[in-house]
Amino acid sequence: MKLLNRILSDIKRGENVDLYLTVPTAILVGILNLAGVLSPTLVAPLTLVVLGLITITILGSRYRVEQLADKLTPSAESIFNEKSPPTLEQDIENASDVWLVGVLGAKHARDFYSIIEQKLKKGHSIKILTIHPEPAVVEFEEMRVYGLANVKTTCSDIETGLKSFCYLKQISPNNLMIRTICYPLGYGVVGINPDSASGILYIRNYAFKVPGGAKPKFALRTKDGFWYDFYRQEIQNLWDAGSEWECEANL
Repeated sequence: MKLLNRILSDIKRGENVDLYLTVPTAILVGILNLAGVLSPTLVAPLTLVVLGLITITILGSRYRVEQLADKLTPSAESIFNEKSPPTLEQDIENASDVWLVGVLGAKHARDFYSIIEQKLKKGHSIKILTIHPEPAVVEFEEMRVYGLANVKTTCSDIETGLKSFCYLKQISPNNLMIRTICYPLGYGVVGINPDSASGILYIRNYAFKVPGGAKPKFALRTKDGFWYDFYRQEIQNLWDAGSEWECEANL
């Protein structure tokens, strides 16, 4: 009964109709031929009809498999984006451990100020790593900028961002850690509970001389295995290579 219902359901949806035509036709031709009912002159044409139906069935199955494969195989467009995923802000709010890595200036400090403030009051952990605001360091980072680069302005912008983060550090000195690194960064990262089984790394590529700012943007999750571990380890290496930013001396 279940089989019959499945067949009727498939036919109503227009699925596997070729198969349901082919099987009964082949069985009928075989039975009639064995029973001697069919004229020999009809066997060959009917056999060709059955072969034709089988061919149609095979082609239909191949087409459906190809469609399914296209849906299951991720394309570049499904991985890389021009904008950050809409889940980013919510994930930051829900995280107990957040890492901010990149060329972080005044705008980034403004964008994250309120949410960092709230998270520190809840006792959450925040790690911030940006490039050291000195011309000799910033100059290499500015080489990738599309258009007119301004090392002095960028240094000032990073310093302003660091001052904002330092003010936030006063809320919970032990939970907000700030480091700078004397090395150009190839990408920025927002890490969401990066050491947990549900960790996420939101990565934005710093393109070289390409208009449009940081792109592409993509996310890696713990379940992505090797590449998540690869970026997670590199970010840890960058953090270890950084130096603690002395807020008291720079406020």
